[in-house]
Amino acid sequence: MADDNKNKGSLTEIERDPFTVDWIDGSNLNGSKLNNVKHPQKDFFIADLFDAEILQLDQKSMEFPLFSLRARDVKERVYTQKGFKVKIAPNPSYGMATIHDKDIWIYCISKLMQAIRDKKDIDRTVHFTIYDYLVTTNRATGGKDYDRAKASLDRLSSTRITTDIETDKIKDSRGFGLIDSWRIVEEKDSRMIRVSVTLPDWLFRSITSTNVLEIHQDYFRIRRPLDRRVYEIAKKHCGYNDNWPFKLETLYERSGSTASLKEFKRSIKELVLSNHLPDYRVELNEKTNDVLFINRSPTLKKPTDLAKYVSVAEFESGKYGGKSASAYETAVAVFKAGKYLSKEVQEKYKIKDAKFMQAKKQAQRELRIEANAQRFDNNTPSEKESDKPETKQDFNEEDFGDLDIILRSYKSEILIDQATNALLRLYENFGVEKVNEMLAKDSNFDLEHLEKLNIFEGVY
Repeated sequence: MADDNKNKGSLTEIERDPFTVDWIDGSNLNGSKLNNVKHPQKDFFIADLFDAEILQLDQKSMEFPLFSLRARDVKERVYTQKGFKVKIAPNPSYGMATIHDKDIWIYCISKLMQAIRDKKDIDRTVHFTIYDYLVTTNRATGGKDYDRAKASLDRLSSTRITTDIETDKIKDSRGFGLIDSWRIVEEKDSRMIRVSVTLPDWLFRSITSTNVLEIHQDYFRIRRPLDRRVYEIAKKHCGYNDNWPFKLETLYERSGSTASLKEFKRSIKELVLSNHLPDYRVELNEKTNDVLFINRSPTLKKPTDLAKYVSVAEFESGKYGGKSASAYETAVAVFKAGKYLSKEVQEKYKIKDAKFMQAKKQAQRELRIEANAQRFDNNTPSEKESDKPETKQDFNEEDFGDLDIILRSYKSEILIDQATNALLRLYENFGVEKVNEMLAKDSNFDLEHLEKLNIFEGVY
């Protein structure tokens, strides 16, 4: 064994926009809640390539809803939790930074953590190509996508936070932007090619103190902003635990949703049925309003059963990973099998301390990938055309209620979030064309209003 362009007009025009086309094409209207993988084969010649399979996010932003769940949000928010008061003030010209803008944060944090793993010096300023960012975060790479990246940078730098946040035992009481600054390093044909982004001090301290958590690559495929936020909360609190309970009201407060509690509960029920969140399954007790996050992959806890400790002889037998596997590969296979390394194995093959934890994390990562790959097997429609559920033909009372919410949201901004969810349900049940025709029957309704709904904003 070896050692080791904003579209204007009707929805028909919006459908043709490459920004949203894979969301409302025939294969997705009635199927998965995830976007298609836009770059199944990564370009290994891009300048800033890093280990995009290990994406990480700071824990404080997972705790507080610092990012808006809807576009063009200019309302100031205040949250108080565990003695910390957080005020979020958007710039009226740009609006509040959205949870899809947060992808730039995730990208920058992941690049810095990769540099730390590679034992490179880092500082608060991150340099990268926009193309690499778009590919890593599962976006298209057309001209409009570069423009959207620039708009995200504007919103991140102009959204102001006033808060008490404690990271690495240092308490901040001050105001700052979600990023301190950004600048174009290289530009070609009026399109920014390379940029530099300077992160705020408190976020940089979170990175250097490794106060970050690994998130799943499919995070960038999650369409609905609320679903992304729920995943963050599950990752922060459930983590590698077997499960974690929440009261619906508490989850609602932590989410930052501006919808009603009733509408929020309806969204959670849809999340339970779709079962599309990576890493976690969601259960809801409708009578008690208890939400339970359940870890999809087994947690690798130290066993109390001595029989689960692998001896040197068993480790060398080829039972785990085969006889040609390295000691490290064998250790990963042992962890995946639910076994543990004996002291003798750790000493003989020097799989201890950092290397031991690395093997354990690798095993957990592989188990997580396998568990996530199975999450649609039992309750997600096949992608085959013949297996797709037929769309409903007639509107029932609830459907007409959804239609009414969308129509009334044209006059009342407070109904935007409810209208977004209502439109999502109607499109999935009846298709874009039929719903569009129903809305167009009301002479007082302008179809351009639908562009205000989250359904078309931030869906990459």
